[in-house]
Amino acid sequence: MWNARLKRLGMKRNSRPTVCSLLRTTTICSSIIKYINSKMSMDVKDLGIIGRFNGVDIFQTKYYVKITCERYITKMLQAHDWMLKEPPPTNPIPLPSEQEFARSLEQAVPPSTQTEKDQLRQTMGFNYRQVVGEFIWPMVKCRPDFAPHIIRLSQHLDNPAKEHYEAARQLANYLAATITEGIYYWRDQPVDSLPDGELPTLHADNYQLKTQLNNTGKLIGLVDSDWAGDSIKRKSMTGVIIMLAGGAIAYKAKYQEVIALSTTEAEFVAACDAAKMILFFRSILEDLGIPKEEATMLYEDNNGALMMANAQQPTRRTRHMDIKHFSLLDWVERDLTHLNT
Repeated sequence: MWNARLKRLGMKRNSRPTVCSLLRTTTICSSIIKYINSKMSMDVKDLGIIGRFNGVDIFQTKYYVKITCERYITKMLQAHDWMLKEPPPTNPIPLPSEQEFARSLEQAVPPSTQTEKDQLRQTMGFNYRQVVGEFIWPMVKCRPDFAPHIIRLSQHLDNPAKEHYEAARQLANYLAATITEGIYYWRDQPVDSLPDGELPTLHADNYQLKTQLNNTGKLIGLVDSDWAGDSIKRKSMTGVIIMLAGGAIAYKAKYQEVIALSTTEAEFVAACDAAKMILFFRSILEDLGIPKEEATMLYEDNNGALMMANAQQPTRRTRHMDIKHFSLLDWVERDLTHLNT
């Protein structure tokens, strides 16, 4: 019944299962509201510009839309009495990026008895599984900055060692220092009816990605991999972020299913995973009436992976790779995506 009514309003069903249908104009939205009102005893109210949805804080300004989990993180930290008592550091980091630190987490010796587990939990003053679960919510919603660290910490939920507790506590300090951080989506044109809003500040290193972020309509992807970052199983971690309007619309950090035998293989597998995400969002944008005619740029920093994808040059060292990963070559040849440094 709903499909028939929506079709009469000028809507069409999306080709992806994640989106049922598409609203083309505000007139259609008004028509739907009127229809719902006719079937309800109470009218649907227009509450104005959205400021919060599903636990996510939304700030609408003249130049951008910003999403954060500020209220959620504040409530979580206050429940544990973890709010900062001193000014936050100038350039905080989630956890150290050195291999030695990651290795110390992977090789930490956990408690061997239930009594030792209970004593450690009581000494540290919090439930490790609960805290990691609380971290996952903002990570999924709008905080990709600490996703790789959550992936590592979540591998020790059953029996965490003291090092894991300390890392979780350090990550909480990072969240306390960056409560207001989130994702910015920049408008094509300023909306004068909205407040100006504060512009985001760059980090102390003033590092800027070599991408055309000034073009808000451009879809881009960034991908990287740490070769054999897992010191126990020697698996590599893939990190992918897809950006539109200058902000992240999708991101992922996960261990690769295969064990890469070289940095080129690890990066190529990661690039293939990123390209699949790019194709998905290209199809969504096409259904929304915003097709991308040019190839979507995928930024990758491994020369071997770049040569294999763009120059169609598989080497002897990559003959063992699963054939499914070479679908990336076909997508590049069809001008759906293009790899760049």
